[in-house]
Amino acid sequence: GRIAREGTDVLVLFSEGDPGLDFLTLNHAHDLSRLRRLSNFRLHVVDDADHTFTSIDARRRASALLTEHLLAHHP
Repeated sequence: GRIAREGTDVLVLFSEGDPGLDFLTLNHAHDLSRLRRLSNFRLHVVDDADHTFTSIDARRRASALLTEHLLAHHP
């Protein structure tokens, strides 16, 4: 949160069903809600992917999200 509030662009990717995402939403829901209001914070959930984005399709979708984010925020 501090990094985003200080102006650093933050993108967080999770796979669907990742235990880390469950932990974040259960234990830090209030903080996450505040972060989502910041224009430089993004959290994306990649559907049909495992924790390490094993499938090539999941990797391509994660790569596309990262590329889109970088091009939009760092022209």
